[in-house]
Amino acid sequence: MNTYKSLFFLIISTFFLFTFSGQSMARVFVCTQMDCDNDHWAPITVAQQQLQSPGGVYHVTVAQALAGSEAAIIRNNTGNGTASDLYLKVDLWHNGGATPPGAGTNMHLTAYVYSAANNTIHQASCHIFPAVRAGRYITSC
Repeated sequence: MNTYKSLFFLIISTFFLFTFSGQSMARVFVCTQMDCDNDHWAPITVAQQQLQSPGGVYHVTVAQALAGSEAAIIRNNTGNGTASDLYLKVDLWHNGGATPPGAGTNMHLTAYVYSAANNTIHQASCHIFPAVRAGRYITSC
């Protein structure tokens, strides 16, 4: 069973790698300090997009988690021409907070969602977990 599961994750990872390598995630930024204000962020890099959740259990990249999030506000902000910008916490995958049902871990990405037209307008704060529920990565906003 683990062989099939590993093969499945390899196929999915390869699919997302090809999908995102040709697309810009221009509306996704990574904070460069813990406070994450407007003076401390940079566009997400390809290496950061491909960073897998640690622990070797889930094999989920940052790009996969964002594109497959349960929350439409996250999924709809991973390409060009979006209405909102995503700002990811500096440590990307990290532990903390409560574990939602089905997640199996408190490891997650933290995404702050702001208006693209005015980045002082905060729209949501979300946690994206590397576990799947109903075909999407578990997300709490």
